Amino acid sequence: HEQGGALTDPMVRNPHRVVLLDEIEKSHRDVHQLLLQVFDEGRLTDGRGRTVDFRHAVVIMTSNLGAELMIRGAEAPETVEDEEILDRARAHFPVELWNRIEAPLVLRPLTRPQMLTICRRLIAGSSARLAHDRGIRYRVDDEVIEQLIDRAGIDPALGARPLRHLLGREIESLVADDILRGRIRAGDEVVIERSETGRLMCSRGPAAPS
Repeated sequence: HEQGGALTDPMVRNPHRVVLLDEIEKSHRDVHQLLLQVFDEGRLTDGRGRTVDFRHAVVIMTSNLGAELMIRGAEAPETVEDEEILDRARAHFPVELWNRIEAPLVLRPLTRPQMLTICRRLIAGSSARLAHDRGIRYRVDDEVIEQLIDRAGIDPALGARPLRHLLGREIESLVADDILRGRIRAGDEVVIERSETGRLMCSRGPAAPS
């Protein structure tokens, strides 16, 4: 091909990369053969005849194979053994490719305490970016955080994505709207909480430290 590959072009620019291949089980069998070349030789020849160096790359592949076992055991995920899930992946991929995977890992569905941690980190990161860009900090009341997690739900198939979207739609958009209306200005520290009528609102108060 005249145009370089989506995989090889970035490697030409910088061979020291983390290469993420998401949902690898959906890829064509020809891709498996290309990966064998990468894993065996540390290089890959693309459609333009370029030999691209992969010796300094870390290749991470994700898969949903076996996810139905987790969903089926959502009420008691600890009853689902890692080996059951790995067996699904092992049966899907060519044995020569599977044998070259250095560290097969099973990622368990997120728990509520983990979702709380993720939520607080997302809020802290968003507040830090706003402080850098606008000189404004905010934090979210603990009760509101709990309600956000309840609304986002804990779906083994979706992880924290619904929570991230909900934070953007309800929290970040609320702060942005108050900035545009002049209710929040540089130097302000605000708390997002529920009003007496149950509406989300920004009020001045101590924000989280940087």
